[in-house]
Amino acid sequence: MYTKQLSDTNIEIPVIGLGTSLFIEDPSIITAGVELGATHIDTAESYGTEPAVGKAIKNIRDKVFLSTKISPINFSEKNVFEAAHNSLKKLNVNHIDLYQLHAYSDEIPIEETMEAMNKLVDQGKIRFIGVSNFDVKQLERAQKSSNHKIVSNQVIYNLYDREIEKELIPFCEKNQITIIAYTPIGKFGYTEEQKGERKRADSGDQNANTKIRKLLDEVGESIGKTWAQVALNWCVRNPQIIAIPKASSKKRILENLESTNFQLSDSQINSLESIVPI
Repeated sequence: MYTKQLSDTNIEIPVIGLGTSLFIEDPSIITAGVELGATHIDTAESYGTEPAVGKAIKNIRDKVFLSTKISPINFSEKNVFEAAHNSLKKLNVNHIDLYQLHAYSDEIPIEETMEAMNKLVDQGKIRFIGVSNFDVKQLERAQKSSNHKIVSNQVIYNLYDREIEKELIPFCEKNQITIIAYTPIGKFGYTEEQKGERKRADSGDQNANTKIRKLLDEVGESIGKTWAQVALNWCVRNPQIIAIPKASSKKRILENLESTNFQLSDSQINSLESIVPI
């Protein structure tokens, strides 16, 4: 399995992990994903999937890089400790590898939140601090308030949602902050849903999405890959970026993992990026 270094740590994590914001009824799917190589499992207290993740990794904890997220409503010092305790209990683990602030809060001072997060690191309850959906200024404020480095920022990134290329990616490259892409495959045209149904995607401008999907299909067909594999390969081409696509079957997990065993040409990349330029 292809891995990348987490920030400036000595930790290597898979380029393709497994996001669990989509409820997974059968925890064995997560277990199978880990065995296949998707050893980075991402969840959040707001997803309601922590118990399922905990059940899935019960006997394979040492193989998993486990990340979860705390909701902004719990960013006070007291609530940070309580939320971490609850997540540890639901996940049935004694520590969380990456504990992430799910979004920036203007209601609770970031200094208070980061002080509590630092204490969790010092207590050994979490290994690393990450954030999610932070812009550059918010990242700078958070890091200034922390003794421990913020190692990651989890944000939306795909061929349609490329806003982070303007400021966030350059900032994270300069400061060795890993970008964890969610919704990395995107929702283009008609997409296959977990129960075999086909529904029209609801994200962004449908015309652009349909054009992207058409081109993804064409590129995929020309190199013997699925459109989703092409989209995912494009997403993680930057050394600073890893991804956590959702998957509801072992087959889909394997398909995602096989998206890193080929390289798109410059011409293919330019064509894909031309539809929604930044």
